[in-house]
Amino acid sequence: MDALTRLRNPATQRTDPKTQWLLEAGLAAISTSFKEKRTPAALPLNVVWPTQERVIACYREQRGDPKATRGLLDHRWRTMSDYYFDLLAWALHPGHYASHRGMAQDAARHVVGAGDLSVVARGIALAELADVFASPIFRMKLLICVMEPVAPAFHHALARYYGAATEWWSEAYRAILLAAGLELRSEIRMETFAALMSAMEEGLALRYVACPEEFDHDIEKLAHSLALGALALINGATAEPGDATTLAEYLQRRFGRGDQS
Repeated sequence: MDALTRLRNPATQRTDPKTQWLLEAGLAAISTSFKEKRTPAALPLNVVWPTQERVIACYREQRGDPKATRGLLDHRWRTMSDYYFDLLAWALHPGHYASHRGMAQDAARHVVGAGDLSVVARGIALAELADVFASPIFRMKLLICVMEPVAPAFHHALARYYGAATEWWSEAYRAILLAAGLELRSEIRMETFAALMSAMEEGLALRYVACPEEFDHDIEKLAHSLALGALALINGATAEPGDATTLAEYLQRRFGRGDQS
């Protein structure tokens, strides 16, 4: 909870269960907002941040506390802007992504020794995508990133999350490649490889949100596409130990354009 920096009394309120419950209520309110039907004239960017009344309504419903009032928010945050700042920082805090980190830690165990790598890859892809769509954070990130530049407070939260995710998955990919007796080509850093994997996942997730009919409204077909992309990236980015062939040289040979001299 150290990500919360806008509380009136951080020393005591960071560990107060009601603080976390209020933040959970905020995420629930945002999830509801994204799913509501709107008139053609409605502006989507205006419905991201919930009002005090809506947060408290979700709090009452989640906690079964009909007597809860806006005073719960006022006691902890001076303004709703402060609440929104902490809401995003808390939602993107690495500690809030136990399931995501768990998937990274389990990936190597599932892949190493797998009888059918394509089946395992689809399973991992499906679990990852289900996790992405289960939270409003993916859509929130898209809306935040349309700002130019991204506000410093949001940039810090996003950078910390992506840095942690890259670290988790880098560890998993190292274990997978080591068990397979492979290594990344010399010009490809592990952090770059992990970032490419994450970008492919988020890019396909965006594609699905924008045009689900392209995948027959079926997340399993989306997972199949992500798994294919992941296997293709692994194929091109890795080599046998001691093989100094660059990716460009590898492709030149595949295309029959190698040095003929």
